[in-house]
Amino acid sequence: MTTDARVKEILDYFNEQSGQKRTYIDQYDKMIKARLKEHDIEDIKLVIRYLAADIAEQKKKLKKPLTEWQAENASRKLEKSELYFRPSTVFRPINMANYIDRAKAWQDESYRKAATETQKIIMQAPDIEQPDTELTEEERRNVEEGLKKLGIKNSSILRGIQENK
Repeated sequence: MTTDARVKEILDYFNEQSGQKRTYIDQYDKMIKARLKEHDIEDIKLVIRYLAADIAEQKKKLKKPLTEWQAENASRKLEKSELYFRPSTVFRPINMANYIDRAKAWQDESYRKAATETQKIIMQAPDIEQPDTELTEEERRNVEEGLKKLGIKNSSILRGIQENK
């Protein structure tokens, strides 16, 4: 893959994750090429996912009951996050370095949470490896929904549940 293709891949990924429609311009090209010399493409994509997830979490928080003061602070923080979630800010050298550290910590925490949740779901599920195990429709639905919430779409557990329908 040429550098230009990788730049396009990153900008397309940015647009997909952010819901924006940034077009390819020389400034973005230069910034992204420079970051690709310093960082792995997967780390750059991780930063984009992290920032998009942070904004989504802030939006979710605003839907919860908050005091007026909490709502104002959360709203200001969201407004600022959305304002600065743009290529010219994200791909600055010092910002990218800081974002990568935070994104990796976020990813590690996300993996720990997902592993814990997966373990809970598995422990609650009947032994679906046994062919004589019959799941109730409700048990099957609960396990499927739990795994899907965690983003587990192609696991042997999920296939086993679907085969036992």
